[in-house]
Amino acid sequence: MNPVPIPDYSSFFLPAWPWLLMALSTFTFWLHLLMVGVILGCTIFLCVRRLRYKTPTDLDRQLDSRILKTMPVSVSLAITLGIAPLLFIQVLYGHYFYTANIFIAWFWMASLAFLLLGFVAVYLAKLTWHQRWGVLFILLVPLMFVSIVYIFTNNAVLAIQPEHWLEFQRGLRHLHVHDAENYILLPRISIPADMLRHLASFSTPAGVAWMIALLFVVLNLFTAVNGILKPQETKWLVLSTLLPVFGMIGMLMARQQLRSDYLAREVAGGFDIYRDWTVQPQILPMIIFAVLLVAGLLVIGFMVYLVLKTRPSAPPSAAAEPVLAPVSTPSLPEHRDSNPS
Repeated sequence: MNPVPIPDYSSFFLPAWPWLLMALSTFTFWLHLLMVGVILGCTIFLCVRRLRYKTPTDLDRQLDSRILKTMPVSVSLAITLGIAPLLFIQVLYGHYFYTANIFIAWFWMASLAFLLLGFVAVYLAKLTWHQRWGVLFILLVPLMFVSIVYIFTNNAVLAIQPEHWLEFQRGLRHLHVHDAENYILLPRISIPADMLRHLASFSTPAGVAWMIALLFVVLNLFTAVNGILKPQETKWLVLSTLLPVFGMIGMLMARQQLRSDYLAREVAGGFDIYRDWTVQPQILPMIIFAVLLVAGLLVIGFMVYLVLKTRPSAPPSAAAEPVLAPVSTPSLPEHRDSNPS
């Protein structure tokens, strides 16, 4: 008998096929990470720029204001796009997910406070950026959101390692970060050797996608170096952006396979979503979700188009300054010399 008290899920069912829910979970989480990357990238970019210049020019002010203007929208999109993958995980692995939530309940609730503080810090940074201490608010933004990532990662790792649940139940742990084996900040060190071999064996679609993603990482180093050496060639900038964006999909597929391998262990109950779940498809809700998803993506795409279409005003320069016309003075009557000589 398994000593781990894994909750019973036999009375529940999936509203759609597991492969569809897994695909939607990966896709929506990919969208969420893209917006999170935008937020972190903008904050790092702004902080580096602030440290580099002492007296900002008009062009610096316009660029900073343009970035700060888009950040509240980016934060809102990141939060909204993070809801869907969270719901899919609850549907597919609810009996593991909710148990992990209960064990780190105080930290899970604290993530809401971090989210609120990060959201407020974005607006305060926008209002106070050109003041000396305005940079403190922009530094608070990544701090709050990275704290949320840290809590969610603890939850995700605890959900796939139920052998540690009894330690939490006895009050021996509060976060899942104690020993080197479960040190979640270094996941590629902590992956068991058999799961790593399974992932790199090309025997699963996730393994193939993961190897392609690693190839994209190598190619991205090449394109990034060329982009630095040849900034006038925009193709390197485009490639340096697209390679990690699409390579992230392979990483997320590998993440999903590792979750399945962890839960397939005997100590985790030998859980398999394809074998153990009862499927009772609910077509109408899935159609409504698909329509809303497509409509939402179209709206987001249109918003991005409007942002890119808006051009900043040109900074004032010497060439653009108005040329003042010379002031005319009344002419004096011509003096004729009467001296014949």
